[in-house]
Amino acid sequence: GRSRVQFASSRIMARGKRQKVDDGGEEHALAVFQEGMVRCVVAAKGAKQPGSVPGFCNAKMRVNRDVSVLAVAAAAMERNEREPGLPLMKCIDAFTSSGILGLRWCVESAVLSGCELAVTMNDLSKDCAALATHNALANLSDEHSLDPKAVEPWGDLNRLVELKIPGTTRGTTHVTVKPAGVALHDQPHDFIHLDPFGSAAPHLDAAVSRAPHLGVVAVTATDTAALWGIYPAVARRHYGAELDVGDNLGDGVNNLGGAAGQARRPPWFRELGVRVLLGAMARAAARHDRGIVPLSCLASDHFVQVCVRVQRGAAAADRSCSDDAVGAFWHCDVCDVAACGGWGGDGGGGER
Repeated sequence: GRSRVQFASSRIMARGKRQKVDDGGEEHALAVFQEGMVRCVVAAKGAKQPGSVPGFCNAKMRVNRDVSVLAVAAAAMERNEREPGLPLMKCIDAFTSSGILGLRWCVESAVLSGCELAVTMNDLSKDCAALATHNALANLSDEHSLDPKAVEPWGDLNRLVELKIPGTTRGTTHVTVKPAGVALHDQPHDFIHLDPFGSAAPHLDAAVSRAPHLGVVAVTATDTAALWGIYPAVARRHYGAELDVGDNLGDGVNNLGGAAGQARRPPWFRELGVRVLLGAMARAAARHDRGIVPLSCLASDHFVQVCVRVQRGAAAADRSCSDDAVGAFWHCDVCDVAACGGWGGDGGGGER
């Protein structure tokens, strides 16, 4: 027979933060966590590497999820105004973990927009899928309650194929267990959210290649050391960005004050991180004859998030990859002014 997932429960519901739990030394202890209008069972401790802690939920990333909730609502309203009578707006959280973001779409974005949503919560981990299923049933069904001790393991008898979203006529949600690329290629989604552990670069092609015309892709990247120019070699490998760290002065030191191959974070590092990520998305879209139009950008202490609209066609791809769109970021050493321009712009003795 099946055995229940070996999780310990929290005695106190955490509101906006995770509470300590008496886990008896168990590796995968759970806590109850509230954010926005949903309560979820999440991992009681943080994760140091991908997949190490099923159900990991970073409380410091709430603002990232808040923006995503608003983005889904705005995209749904704009879509409905642009062309009324369209089928359900399909949204996917490709790295759902505990399912907290997807459930906030169901509960909050649907109410804010007044639109019908079809929400997919996907994760490669079966333990995460089990948590997302339990949380969905507890938040969207009156017949279930939130109980960390009652989380059932993922299996044929515990698959959430379709669950109606309360307060809507046709809105639904379901949970899948697939690699992110497979889930994104299965069918087009009108709103795609990528929030992987670390770099989002390996998943950009899968996201933009299957997004429909005028679909929206939101990407969150937490490898800020690369995006902010601290490790230029990593930025080059992952995002195709050329970040000049200065000439090596010998003795393992460069002229920007960092170790060889490493630079000090420049004052405009947040702007730099946003543009590095947008440039990588533009090039990924262009490989599939698509272009992007930035809708919103956010750079915080722990992540960079960009939200873009995808446009089909070679002309759109050329526009978003042109020198006017993806150009150099210049800084003048004399007047300390930072500016953006095309590849052919005059650097004025600055750095690129």
